[in-house]
Amino acid sequence: MTRIVATIAHARRASLAGQGVLCAPGLRAWAQRHGIDLRRAACEGLPVEELERIGDAFSLRVAAIARAEREDQE
Repeated sequence: MTRIVATIAHARRASLAGQGVLCAPGLRAWAQRHGIDLRRAACEGLPVEELERIGDAFSLRVAAIARAEREDQE
């Protein structure tokens, strides 16, 4: 099984007008709230399973985008 990693680019795509994390300060606050090292996430990405465990709407959108992108590549 291939490991699927969500990136900052996925997070940007998950940000919808009026919903989710729309700016860098918002992304930093979200990461801090969930104990995520944003520098590590920016460099290495986050496994989608980690985002799914968080379970908030934004995390689930990011994970879904990363999974869909992987499916499109296969």
